[in-house]
Amino acid sequence: MTGSRMIEPVAMRPGVQGYGIAETTDGLLPWSFAESRLREAKNYWMATVSPGGIPNSVPVWASWIDGKLYFSAGDVTRTARNLAGNPNISVNLESGDEVVYLKGVASVVNNPSPVLSQAIDDDFGRKYNFRFSEQSDTPVGEGMFVVEPRVAIGWSNLPVDATKWEF
Repeated sequence: MTGSRMIEPVAMRPGVQGYGIAETTDGLLPWSFAESRLREAKNYWMATVSPGGIPNSVPVWASWIDGKLYFSAGDVTRTARNLAGNPNISVNLESGDEVVYLKGVASVVNNPSPVLSQAIDDDFGRKYNFRFSEQSDTPVGEGMFVVEPRVAIGWSNLPVDATKWEF
């Protein structure tokens, strides 16, 4: 990866009523449960909101690197235009059985380091058989965004192991 180390988020129970989620911390999932799914997922659903309040959700390819999610969305896409007006984002993985989703803030990646560019390029090559470096002059590509997670929620046996991680 890029060499920086992420501080592990704090695990707790999500504050959801009506689902029988325990109040104790017994049975919380380890952060590694979420991180492995974020790293290995192939399709990430990005939910944004337009200036007029209209929700938009689209699947994109992405890379989980050093505790952040990097994805590409061209400047004229609805996702990029929505994020320009409101950087809040929800990211959901495809599985409804081993659930992980993030809430965070997205921003445009400006002047990524060569190490980060290479890490993204290598991960896209591994997961998608696609390399930005073979498609353009820069390995990262046009319209790369980074999601800084604020909260992640996951479970594999709701309500028993429902876990919320705060960053």
